This record gives sequence, structure tokens and C-alpha cells, in this order.
Amino acid sequence: LPAATQLWSAGGDPVRAWAPTPGAPPDSGGICDRTTWIQMTSKDAYLCAYFNGAKPATEIPATPGDVLTVILEYQNISTERRDNVTFTAERFDRLTILPGSTWTNSSHLDGEPFDGAKLYGSGVNLGSYAPSGNVWISLPLQIATADKFSCGHTAIPVRFEAGSYGGTRPVASAIVDVARRC
Repeated sequence: LPAATQLWSAGGDPVRAWAPTPGAPPDSGGICDRTTWIQMTSKDAYLCAYFNGAKPATEIPATPGDVLTVILEYQNISTERRDNVTFTAERFDRLTILPGSTWTNSSHLDGEPFDGAKLYGSGVNLGSYAPSGNVWISLPLQIATADKFSCGHTAIPVRFEAGSYGGTRPVASAIVDVARRC
């Protein structure tokens, strides 16, 4: 992998990141169905993060006031049921999770609303998933106004985690590169 796409798990182990082939099987290096994403794989789950569709997932260009839509996708790739799958996020500097967060799985196809701010701290438990089961979260993130940034570029790290009790917790992280012209 190029250095820009090498990422690390919460335990400090390297994880893999790919530019996928849509619909490819897991062993070929691509599971997610979008063309720009980053995938963190652990031994029993994966977590993909998409930022505004076509924007690169390791570095997301933005300007003050923008709203980014982040979609997180979790899938159980183990051979065992994963109970209490919980999503968490580190508190973001100068980014706010707006109302309008939803989660979707095969039982809730229309999307269920939830308070995205609850991702901070203990997180949001989105149920149990059999092997190959998956869940998606959609989060609108508002970037602070220009007066909160110096002129030039500001890198804001974003980090999400998802997993079950007793299972590994893959991490999806990226840098939002906020450019303020003065």
C-alpha cells in the first residue's frame, strides 16, 4: 500500500485499505459497492467509510461551512453471530453531527433515525448480526464557519469504530482538509 493509505487498528496492527472492485468477493480486496472508500478489516468484521460519494476517503477536501455526508458500513465476516454491534466516534474538532442521522439494515430498509451525537462516548448499539449481516449509518457533519479557522489548510482527523463485545473493532479514519481562503 502507498504510505497515505496505510492505517492502523485500535490495537496497533496494520490494516488494509483498497480502491475496490465493486461487488468483488472479500478475498479479492474489495467488498464495498462504491468506488471511493476506505476499508478497515479485522479478523471478524470490516468497516467502510464513504465521504460525500466521490471524495477520497483518506483525505477529504472541504471548506468552512460545508456539510459532509459520511456513510459507515459494517459487516460481520466471521462464522459466528456478533451481538451488540456498537458504533462509536471520537469527538471531532470543529465538526458537528447534525440532526438527520439514520441507520439501515435488512430489517429497516427505509432508515431509522437516531441521535448521531450518541456516537461519542459509549456509542450506539445497533443490534446483532449473523455471518454476512451488515448495517449502514448515514451521518451529516457540519464544518464550522470560516471564523473558526486560520487562513490556509487545517487538518481535522475523524475516527469511527464499530464492533461487538468480544469481537474485534475495526476503525475507519480520515483527515478532513479544510481550506480557508483569506
